[in-house]
Amino acid sequence: MSGLRLALIAPRYWPSVDPVSRMLGQLAPGLADAGAKVTVVTPQHDPRWPIAALHRGVQIVRLRCRARANEVEEFRPRWLRGWLRDHAAKLDAVLVSGLRQAAGVCIQATRTLGLPVALRAESAGLSGDCHWQIETRTAQRIKKLCRQADAMIAPFDLVQDELIAAGYPRERIHLCQAGVELPANEAPADRSDARAAIAAAHPVLPVPAEAPLVVSIAPLVEEANVEILLDGWTRVLEQLPEARLWLVGDGPLRQNLWERSGDMGLADSVLFPGCFAEMDELLQAADLLVWPGRDENLRQVHLQAMASARPLVMADTRIARQMIVSDESGLIVEDDSPQAWSAAVIRTLRDSARAQQLGAQARARAAQRFPFRQMIESHMKVLRAIARLDSSTDKPR
Repeated sequence: MSGLRLALIAPRYWPSVDPVSRMLGQLAPGLADAGAKVTVVTPQHDPRWPIAALHRGVQIVRLRCRARANEVEEFRPRWLRGWLRDHAAKLDAVLVSGLRQAAGVCIQATRTLGLPVALRAESAGLSGDCHWQIETRTAQRIKKLCRQADAMIAPFDLVQDELIAAGYPRERIHLCQAGVELPANEAPADRSDARAAIAAAHPVLPVPAEAPLVVSIAPLVEEANVEILLDGWTRVLEQLPEARLWLVGDGPLRQNLWERSGDMGLADSVLFPGCFAEMDELLQAADLLVWPGRDENLRQVHLQAMASARPLVMADTRIARQMIVSDESGLIVEDDSPQAWSAAVIRTLRDSARAQQLGAQARARAAQRFPFRQMIESHMKVLRAIARLDSSTDKPR
């Protein structure tokens, strides 16, 4: 049986560490394991990255990109169109991440190539694809092109709702619920080993074996709301003087937050480690993962934390209430104040047995609510359908 021959067009992909790249870094290998022959086509954001690579069974092709005025690097349309034209005969379908520039280029290019296209909307809210499509005339033209896609994929229901509200044909919108792979070991990994491994690789990141470690993994931007963690951290130290806070990520607020933590006398307990390409050891080292942001997007790293049996403390949003049940598989902070956040952190860290119970329930909920296999199967079903492949033979119907 020959597998579905799929091109995944990704404006960002491994080793990029943004939330969408992390999600696609799980999706593409999962599709390959399910029998698809996947080629990821992505811009070469760093000239040091090879133009061709094999990662987790997925062929990666990197095309030259251009830097826009806002410093967002994009595909060169001519190069992307040329790649699709040159490889169309070896493809059954195209899956595009996002409903932006790359989606418009692919829809135009495949009109004459006879290739079906599915578009995967990656985010919701003010930073989401649907909102982006109303901001400029160029974005509105791209929306008209996107409406011609053979299928639209929503990774969670809020994105599905936005696609419907934006006027996309309901019969072509498919909910392919995001999923996460569960680590083989059901018991939480030894945090001291993970911390030792991180310290060996990054000597500036030592954490005593018994010190409580709270981790936030988020872009350091205003929407992430990480300032509220700093504002409440002094209260945490009053109760737990050995506690550490890692603000993992990068962004325009990093320098300001770093200076602010120093002014508050928190330089020894609050660290800014930057970005991690792989999350496994970081999650194993943490006692608690916190997310004070109030946007409505499902992030892969939070699913990974649940799968790794690490408790989550999250702001009160619709997506948070879909992910966890407060006081059962995590904590939801309804009051957006430093006092409420510090109280939630202290409450979780001071009762280690309760924290382990929350983590175990989070893992169980991840397995039930966000099964990885279901995510892959739902994507394969949509892609085979638009490619008109028989699911039993992968040959054209």
